[in-house]
Amino acid sequence: MIKIINKKNIIYYLIALISSVIWGGKLAFEWGSDYGAYYAGAMFLGDDYKLYSDFFDHKGPVYYFFLKFIGIFIGYGASQAIISLIATSLIYYISIITLIRTLDLEKCFLILFIVTAVLLMLPSNASIGIFLISEYFFTYAILMRYIRFGKIIYLLILSILSSLILLTRIDGVLFIFLVTSVIGLRVFVFRESFGDFFKKILINYFFYLIAFLLVTVTVIVKLDVNFELLLDSNVRFNNYYRAVLDGCRFCTNTHYLILLQSGALFSFLYLVLYSCQSISILKCKVFLTDLDERRKIAFIKCYFLFIFFISSIALWIYTASDKNYHVLIIFPSILLIIINYSNNINYRLLVVIILASLPSFLYDNLRVAYNLARYHECLSHPFCKYSPAIQYKRAVNLLRDGKVDIIIGGRGWPHIFANKKPIVSVNDWWFYPTSYPYHTQSLFNQSNLISNMRSNNYILMDKSIYNKDYNNIFYKYINDNFNLIEDLDYYLLLQKK
Repeated sequence: MIKIINKKNIIYYLIALISSVIWGGKLAFEWGSDYGAYYAGAMFLGDDYKLYSDFFDHKGPVYYFFLKFIGIFIGYGASQAIISLIATSLIYYISIITLIRTLDLEKCFLILFIVTAVLLMLPSNASIGIFLISEYFFTYAILMRYIRFGKIIYLLILSILSSLILLTRIDGVLFIFLVTSVIGLRVFVFRESFGDFFKKILINYFFYLIAFLLVTVTVIVKLDVNFELLLDSNVRFNNYYRAVLDGCRFCTNTHYLILLQSGALFSFLYLVLYSCQSISILKCKVFLTDLDERRKIAFIKCYFLFIFFISSIALWIYTASDKNYHVLIIFPSILLIIINYSNNINYRLLVVIILASLPSFLYDNLRVAYNLARYHECLSHPFCKYSPAIQYKRAVNLLRDGKVDIIIGGRGWPHIFANKKPIVSVNDWWFYPTSYPYHTQSLFNQSNLISNMRSNNYILMDKSIYNKDYNNIFYKYINDNFNLIEDLDYYLLLQKK
């Protein structure tokens, strides 16, 4: 039984709380566009504003409704957005602490040091990635208990978590396939006979897959999500996104830097070398019948970690993104390897790893903590002079006064600050400022709203995409039919001719 309250756990949760407050507080000095889209979507979700049909995104619905659930209790706004980000981070830490207690680790502070260092180097746009890997870690903790005890109840919990992973972000399907294969491998390794194997494999997969399908369908129905639109937005767009990216598949320097400065890379490489030297513990016959229970569990664990790492590398290469928070594609597999074998790191190496990473760790922590302490008014007033949100102030005033209803170019923060529901999708970036627009029926419909506007009506447009040479009929319509009236810092005020 995992102890929930003891002295060590109190320290772990204190670290989690402090780090989460620091990371959440960073939002007041960045107001990231992705998190703004998630939060605005969650804030305005309702019968007349639905995910995928009224506003576009290529993520699953779970994180939106997580933010919506928090908003039910604390409301919505700038300060509430920070609190919701802190809650996201706390879920992340709770999943890691749960895993630490489940595996009874000794080098716990190394794990917390690495996860905190990585977290504080990431922007708020990493929020859904942090939420997803939290689900990974909860799932892995339950999977380890299933591997050890083989009880059906753990399969049912795994099915619920797998469904939430799938409905958080589509790339989680790789993790689900891996979990599914481990279930079969566990039955095979612990079989008493081949007759017993076939019987148990049917029972285990029946409970897991049926429960998984039931939970998935129930969540989709209860959240009132159009499954066809969900599938189209999450599959077709991600293929489109990958196709329009251009760049080196192995030159994402920010990812290497994050792993290096956090100490994750040092720890990972050491443990890989250690494992290569001690791999003899896994030598076994073809059918694994000569292994005791401890080594059978070790074999299954090694299989999971190896396949998870390889598939994460493949997905990372396939994605080919240079965004720093996409390091979270490969970080979970690296961290799980470190977590599982951290007891093999001697204390001298532990000190070296922490000391090597400490300057970066202290810089990120102290810099953010200094900003929070000195400019604390930005936590409750987004338009303080030290906040980048001040560039939205004039646009927010126009939204509040009803002079403008439509913003082209995305970002949800003006709608959040003005407390005014968007008429068009806050995430329409891929529809206008590109020569190869991604489109859905809802984006077409919203474009028609602009086409049917009366003369002299106003819209706002992201300054960075105005008057560009995009071979895009929707974009050209705006350029040809609207006049520039005023520069409003981040946005331009345009009037229809």
